[in-house]
Amino acid sequence: GTNHASVRVYDGAGNGTALTDAFQVKKDTVVPTVTDNQAGDDAWRNAAGTLYNVDFADAVSLLTKAEYTAWTGVGQTGTQVVPLTAIFTSTGEASYTTDWAVNFPALAAGFNYVTVRASDNAGNLTTAADAFYVKKDTLAPAAVTGLLGSPAAAPGEVELRWSAPGDD
Repeated sequence: GTNHASVRVYDGAGNGTALTDAFQVKKDTVVPTVTDNQAGDDAWRNAAGTLYNVDFADAVSLLTKAEYTAWTGVGQTGTQVVPLTAIFTSTGEASYTTDWAVNFPALAAGFNYVTVRASDNAGNLTTAADAFYVKKDTLAPAAVTGLLGSPAAAPGEVELRWSAPGDD
């Protein structure tokens, strides 16, 4: 909220003057809000281009910025693969609802847990740890080996056998 201060001054002879609303004191102890509209991204991704839906708001002293970081383990454990990176910077927006992308090339293969944080003009900070995750897989499966074909029991069918190479 905003508080107004008035000032009265007097000299040694008792002469005085007053100034109403000489200055304001603004106080904000309310942290910004982070609205996580993004569940975990359960699709395995092999390229950049996905936008994520996490919104930010602060109606008191307004937003200054939001940032994200990505780790290979939950609770900001494992390896930090994306350092704190700006989602947006602002000097007076009450909310930010634009969907945004992560730095996909910097993500590790496998699960990447994304933590977001927002700050306001009063210096208040909110963090949403592991707001969502991104599953990255950019490696093609290994080639099939030992492929063998033989006639099947039914006419016109072929039976195939091979060694399973695994996923990566």
